[in-house]
Amino acid sequence: MGLAQLLLPLAARYPQRIAALLSDRLHRPVSFQTIRGEWQASGPLFAVSRLTLGAGPDGTAITLPEAELKLDFGAWLKPHKRWIELRLSGLDLELTRDLQGAWHVAGFGGGEEEGQRASLTSLPADLLVRDLSLSLLDQRAGTRYVFLADVLRLTNAGGDVRVAGRLHRNGAAGSLRFAVRMRPDLRGGELYAGGTDVDLAALLGGVDLRGYAVKRGRGQLEAWTDWRDGRVIRATARLDIAALDVANPGGAHARIGVLRGVFDAQRLARGWRLAYAAPSTREADGGVAVLDVADGAPRRFALGARALDVAGLAPLAALLPQASPALADWLAAAAPHGHIAQARLRWAGAQAFDVEAQLDGIGFAPSGALPGIDRLVGTLRGDAGALSLELPAQSTVLRYPHVFREPFVLARLAGTVAAWSDADGTHIGTDALTLEGEGYGGQARGEILLQGDGTRPYLDLYAVATHGDVPAAKLFWPVNVMPPSAVAWLDRALVAGRLTSARVLVRGDLDDWPFPEHRGRFQALGEIEDATLDYGEGWPRAEGIAATADFVDAGMVVQARAAQVAGNQAAAASAVIPDLANAVLTLAVEGSGKAANLLEFVRRSPIGARYGSALKGLRLNGGSGRLGFTLVLPVAHAEQFALDGKVQLVDADLTAKDWNLRLDRINGPLAFDAGGFTASPLTARFHGVPATLALAVGSDTADPAHQLEARMDGRFSVAQLVEGYPQLARLPQVAKGDGDFDIGLVIPAAPTLDAATPVLQVRSDLVGVKVDLPAPLDKAADDALPLDLRLELPVAGHAFTVALGDVLRARARMTADPNAWPAMNIALGTTMPADVPASGVRIGGHAQRFDLSGWAKLAMAGQDQGPNPLQGADFTTADARVFGRSFRALAVKLAFEPAQTMLSLSGDAVAGTLSIPAQDLARRGITARFDRLHWPEESSGAAGAAPAPAAPAAA
Repeated sequence: MGLAQLLLPLAARYPQRIAALLSDRLHRPVSFQTIRGEWQASGPLFAVSRLTLGAGPDGTAITLPEAELKLDFGAWLKPHKRWIELRLSGLDLELTRDLQGAWHVAGFGGGEEEGQRASLTSLPADLLVRDLSLSLLDQRAGTRYVFLADVLRLTNAGGDVRVAGRLHRNGAAGSLRFAVRMRPDLRGGELYAGGTDVDLAALLGGVDLRGYAVKRGRGQLEAWTDWRDGRVIRATARLDIAALDVANPGGAHARIGVLRGVFDAQRLARGWRLAYAAPSTREADGGVAVLDVADGAPRRFALGARALDVAGLAPLAALLPQASPALADWLAAAAPHGHIAQARLRWAGAQAFDVEAQLDGIGFAPSGALPGIDRLVGTLRGDAGALSLELPAQSTVLRYPHVFREPFVLARLAGTVAAWSDADGTHIGTDALTLEGEGYGGQARGEILLQGDGTRPYLDLYAVATHGDVPAAKLFWPVNVMPPSAVAWLDRALVAGRLTSARVLVRGDLDDWPFPEHRGRFQALGEIEDATLDYGEGWPRAEGIAATADFVDAGMVVQARAAQVAGNQAAAASAVIPDLANAVLTLAVEGSGKAANLLEFVRRSPIGARYGSALKGLRLNGGSGRLGFTLVLPVAHAEQFALDGKVQLVDADLTAKDWNLRLDRINGPLAFDAGGFTASPLTARFHGVPATLALAVGSDTADPAHQLEARMDGRFSVAQLVEGYPQLARLPQVAKGDGDFDIGLVIPAAPTLDAATPVLQVRSDLVGVKVDLPAPLDKAADDALPLDLRLELPVAGHAFTVALGDVLRARARMTADPNAWPAMNIALGTTMPADVPASGVRIGGHAQRFDLSGWAKLAMAGQDQGPNPLQGADFTTADARVFGRSFRALAVKLAFEPAQTMLSLSGDAVAGTLSIPAQDLARRGITARFDRLHWPEESSGAAGAAPAPAAPAAA
């Protein structure tokens, strides 16, 4: 070897010698144009041009434009390695399997020789190729794939063909290590392939997988394959792939989060054995499944498994050729999970199979219109006749968001569910399925028929609730078929209560739901105790209900045996919704209660909300009454309700503290509707005196501008009328006797509840009432003097007006001090004054008669009762009286100055002034200055008598 190393530069001078040597070693003619060499550690390396390898045993010759020949003197130490290695680079090789199954390599020559073909066994030396583009062409399958290899090594020493290298594809992450050993006839051999961080979709893109396609997936894989006589006899793969997405020939996708484990396929004498082993963990050994597939018609299967994790394997069901896209979508969305503790399946077709499996925590999420369940433990058994799932007592959660808004949290689920098929379709049924949930419990039995034509199922189910809370019924509204308005009403209406028993029946095709024209039957009948029903927004709740609730098809009827509304006891009540799809509630109630509770019902209704200012001051005490009403309430438009109600009051007492009003022993009817209510005629007692009463609120008032009108008629004394009003305490001193009075109360409409000011109106002819006041207000008891008083309430601080026949008009305002005189503007005659003074009393107008001395005497008598309220006077009278003498027409003015009071008189009989000092009256006296003074004789007081003349005087 040392000598050869020294003589190597001389070899290029003797190419024929080298060619002869190579021909002898390769057992085939070898020629080349040029050669140059260099020494390497293991032996010389020759670079040659136009290398021709003559025909070998198969008659194939190969011409290479450029090549390297490596002589390895240590090859005798390396099994299956030749001592001459042919090295190529930058080739585009094509590995072809022809129609006869033989493999050939083409593309060694490049250029005009690129069509050269050579069998893998015809290569005379080991082959090392760098920067290779390798096309795999299978003429039988009609497929072609291109791979890239940085280095690829091929040997055929010892009769076997061996190929090894690392392949990748343009645009694909990661690379694939592989090693192949093939028999000389290439019809048998072994393959290994493996890689880490492999992008399966890019690596296998375009590769014919018999209709399957890898769309996504990345991770680690290793595979071992044995084949004989051109057929795979065993394949094993170790996988750890994340986010795997594989499409089957029908377009269904198997989407798997992580696929991990060992898969093995082994050809048997007549069929296959497929096996899977899950990776072991610290907690437990991995699960195992073995499936034997026997060829034949029909194909037979035998499956055995234990400790299988369903989550990683269930999506693989979508890879079955017959799997539909709908099944694949469900497997991806539902994400089945749990374990199969033990399983055994034998299958020879849909009509010849049997299965038994122990399920441990099997569950799946809801998807689309299909429900989901968190976990199930049970035993699955079945054959061609039927399948049964035996469920021991367990807790779980059933989720069906497409139909029910909330999941069913079951503390106990037990029973057996069976499935079978016949000419009608697939039946799923149970004889007794026990359910215990949050606030309910019972049993269900019956069956569901899946008709297999894409329509909704046919149901024949019966359920019994042994106990339950009324609010738990909200879990069972099928929101996919019930109108939102009906769901919202039922949610609000069912507040509390106990369901002592219930029966539910449904029979019919759900395509006909809610079963019009008796095309099916749905009925739910329940007994309810101590329930609370919030039947309408703004209405008082019905409480303590004992009732029977009956849902029939799309309608609802509730018959109550007992209930109370705002403290009123209902002897009978019914709630009816004929059609939940167009929910209109008709609520009818008959009952009785205390008078205060009857008014409270009205106050807490929309009527009370609308006319709260009219009702807030009213109180009914004592007494009782009977209540009956019918409410028609469109659920979706509750504001459009219709109401017809009646209350019969018996011996009730009414008080209105703000108005200082009290009526006792009220009896009579009260009717109310959506717009308001009326009460007429009512009998009552006012300060012990009989009276009649009428009341109207809302749209039932005579004047649309009023929200309340009330009227009381009776025969009362003035003392009775003003009792409790200290501002009017002086009236009974001058007005005595009884008279017929018509007393009305009006509350005008107002934008807010507190903005309205009640107005009290008192009318009377005052017959029977004697008025002890000087003219013109003097009146005998038998005389009539029409009174019209209008007073704002409450009295303190509010205005009032008085009209007294043709004698007087007054506008006034009460003070907060009950002992002070009201501010008052009095107009004698029939013209109402325009305003009210800031304080005190002003008098004006014209009176037919006016007793000056009488009013002066009355004023002087009242000096000890406080300051004089009179602020001034300016009036006229046709007949002025002084101490019984008539001074006929007279104009009177009274003015108050700081030092004195000036009284001016002007008439035919008298003209002048009187000056009354404000202080020290006894010393200074009264000064009178008259231009004329005709003092009539006492007898001249008769109408038309002329006064006797008198000379002017001063005193």
